[in-house]
Amino acid sequence: MVHADFFIVGRYAEPVDAPKGRFYFDRGSAVLDQGEAAKAARFAGARVSDLRLRATVSEDEDPGLLTARIDAVEQALLLAAPGTGPAQREEKPLAGKGNKDYRLVRRVQVFDTTMAPTGPDCSQGPQQPCPSPNPFLAVRDRVYEMIEQALQALRQVDHGPAGPVMDQYFHGRQHAPQVAAGLTAIARQLPLYRKEIPKGSPDQGGYRCHNECDPIVASNEGEGKEAIMTVGPKFLQSKDTDKLALTILHEASHAAIDLVTEDLAYDWQRLLPFLPVERAVKNADSYAALVGAIIGRPVGNTVGPDQYAATISAADQRGTTEMIGWLEQYVVHTRQEAGSLHLSMSKATGAGWWMKGTYRDQIFPALGAAFPEATRPADIEPTTVPTADHIATAAGCYDRLSKLHAAITNRKLTITPAADDQVTWQNTATGPGPGVALPASFFGKSGQTRVELLLDAMLAAGAVEPARIAGYRQFILARGTLTGQPN
Repeated sequence: MVHADFFIVGRYAEPVDAPKGRFYFDRGSAVLDQGEAAKAARFAGARVSDLRLRATVSEDEDPGLLTARIDAVEQALLLAAPGTGPAQREEKPLAGKGNKDYRLVRRVQVFDTTMAPTGPDCSQGPQQPCPSPNPFLAVRDRVYEMIEQALQALRQVDHGPAGPVMDQYFHGRQHAPQVAAGLTAIARQLPLYRKEIPKGSPDQGGYRCHNECDPIVASNEGEGKEAIMTVGPKFLQSKDTDKLALTILHEASHAAIDLVTEDLAYDWQRLLPFLPVERAVKNADSYAALVGAIIGRPVGNTVGPDQYAATISAADQRGTTEMIGWLEQYVVHTRQEAGSLHLSMSKATGAGWWMKGTYRDQIFPALGAAFPEATRPADIEPTTVPTADHIATAAGCYDRLSKLHAAITNRKLTITPAADDQVTWQNTATGPGPGVALPASFFGKSGQTRVELLLDAMLAAGAVEPARIAGYRQFILARGTLTGQPN
């Protein structure tokens, strides 16, 4: 049984630009709260009999909720349009399987059957023919131009725009030859994406286009001539060629033979300029950031630098920003792993077999070590798939890590001196706030100690259940430190 500390509760917080006609429910509930019921007014001019109500549940819920949720939405619609029912019904008990965003799938969606369907038929998969003229090939050509411009700048690193950028992202201009070699490897990879992969054909090197069923910008799988570049609807709909080119440069660097980068820090993370040079030259966004700066498209987070009290010295400010950057990286990495673990478990359940690999043999045992009564790795043998409880526990862990992620990423923090000798992170009703108080003793400690003090303060600020703080600390440090530690 899933422990209550891993339940995902609360209704989905719908963004303002969300599609019309989605009614959300809390875990295990078929009751519409006042805000959700008010959405029925949008259908006051419709006949309820022309509406199809599609209900879904999260994978940890009882499918018996489907009927009751449709009943609740139908009742609200009939109050807005009396005497026009009943609605058409569609119950989808399995639609939430494999989706770690439990709040999102706890819903009833309303479709007007008098209107033509919108969007693609995802039952046929996401691949579509690439449009003509082909935007991927045009962007790929722009990547060539950008790399050549960067290589020219690196040849004159002491007399042009490349010098300050090398200082910022690669800790010195003396590393220009190594960076140039990396960019040259990326340029050699680009022509290997020369042909479009036909839909239905076995995976092979080249590129392909996906529709809204796979809402990505771009992604790369594989290396060298076997690499596949996939561009999604956000890529195909964008007109910002330079931004798209930097994305393709990033993805191609993962495939480039003699380079094969990793994602050790993204351009929106504080850590990027602090990566040691031996890691920066293996980091995809370090190359993208350098090229972007040289062509006049600098990258970075969208909220600006953290704000420090004037009494904190410039050196301590820089050192603290780096340590917050390492903490952010640990949280980002561990959250990604928890999400990927959930996906791996879900696929194993469908296949009836959990393949040996990182998720089964490394990440899952780390989760079990952190929360021994919630997961039992000893149960997992090659012929045994994860249980529903294992999967729901991974989803619950991902949910709490997402709260930590939101508390630090693309958020401007306010750093002030502490009134006592404790590192304190502001605790709000929704979790960690933007305020962090640091005692004078903090600045003299080792880098890793400072990172762990910040982590302890963040975990104590309300994002996770108090009884689970030690477990999340263990899991984040076990997985996050694999990406590196401060010098």
